[in-house]
Amino acid sequence: MERISLLLVLLYTGLCSSNYMSEHRTLIQYLTKLKEGDYDVNARPVRNESTPLKLKIDLTLTAIQDVDEASAVMTSSGWISMTWVDEYISWDPRDFMGLEEIRVPTDMFWIPDIYLFNDAEGDFNKRLLENKQKLYIDYNGTVHWAPVFKFRSLCDIPKLNNSMVSCPLTLGSWTYPEYVFDLQTEQVSASLTLFHGNPMWELVEAKTSRHSTLYDCCPEPFVDLKYDVKLTKRQTQN
Repeated sequence: MERISLLLVLLYTGLCSSNYMSEHRTLIQYLTKLKEGDYDVNARPVRNESTPLKLKIDLTLTAIQDVDEASAVMTSSGWISMTWVDEYISWDPRDFMGLEEIRVPTDMFWIPDIYLFNDAEGDFNKRLLENKQKLYIDYNGTVHWAPVFKFRSLCDIPKLNNSMVSCPLTLGSWTYPEYVFDLQTEQVSASLTLFHGNPMWELVEAKTSRHSTLYDCCPEPFVDLKYDVKLTKRQTQN
């Protein structure tokens, strides 16, 4: 009797898992193929072309690995939490066995073209696209993405008194101007709750500011978020 009960439990569990996987697969097919035709990962996910897409960014800084004074480059690590609404990928959980969220690879749906404007190596966006952190999507179309990253950013290091340096992390879209891409944050500073110190440099602050800037290339302004990481040299003990 005990063996029969165990077999029934295993069979039920297998059926539930099979149903879940089947519903998950059906939902993905519905969102990418059946709901409104083939999903286009290259199109901004708004129904009206003039609607600005609001992208919320939060930065968590976890470490300062190095400040190379000769090349004026800071190496740091953390993650960028991004949230936006995709108007094409909402669904009713009642139609899909109660599924309220999915986690999928980034190449399946649209993602923002975020660049580090003061990137020291010029490959930030390439590495961002290669990031393996999945998209977390709610049934109402809200998308969450939090890629973990190592930053190599240019610093402003004074030639004379270099005990205090500024090594900002400036993030923004490369192709979308402000009127179609509204970059926002609620942070007054980068999150430092998981920050690990550096033996050579002490983190003073990492305040956040939002800028709308006109460039020579384009008639419309572009938005960036600047996390102004200020560091001071630790006093050496003799």
